[in-house]
Amino acid sequence: MNATSNHSTPQRDTSIEHDIFMETAPEMQDFISQVVARHGVELGGPWTYLLLEQPDTTTLHIENTRKNEVGVVETGIEDGQRYVRPYALFFTGSEEWVPIAHARYNFPTIHEDYDGFVNAAGVSEDRTRIAYIAHRDEQADLAEYCEAWAAEMKAKGWLEKGICKRIGTPESPDKYASMLPLAS
Repeated sequence: MNATSNHSTPQRDTSIEHDIFMETAPEMQDFISQVVARHGVELGGPWTYLLLEQPDTTTLHIENTRKNEVGVVETGIEDGQRYVRPYALFFTGSEEWVPIAHARYNFPTIHEDYDGFVNAAGVSEDRTRIAYIAHRDEQADLAEYCEAWAAEMKAKGWLEKGICKRIGTPESPDKYASMLPLAS
């Protein structure tokens, strides 16, 4: 790090075992598992997704982006203002899901006003384990946020009131592609 920089490059420790050092999101895992099961979706392969809506124009998008990765985003209107929850990406290749990245968006154009993807942790090339932690505090904060968000979504009635708008699988592709960019 040079003398004028306030940022350091994260060190990548490829020997890290995620279950020892990473915070998990069991409430979010349970919530998403219930939602996809209710709609008969199995998040098994890349680009499998479920798009739900509620009558108040709120949407919930759940997608299997790559092997052992599931992304979730919620959009809607609250107090007359449109919002997009930060897109959360989870590593699902272990017993408990680990939040590994998030993205923030600004309306009105979700694709053009992308604020950036923050990788709190990274997965191995074969996508079977957590390979490194880039931002330990960010990952812990993301896990805490996701647990609170899962409770909010349960309270909003997504399990009972979510109306399936689209289901996509690699076997039955839909013109609706991934709504959000992938973490690298």
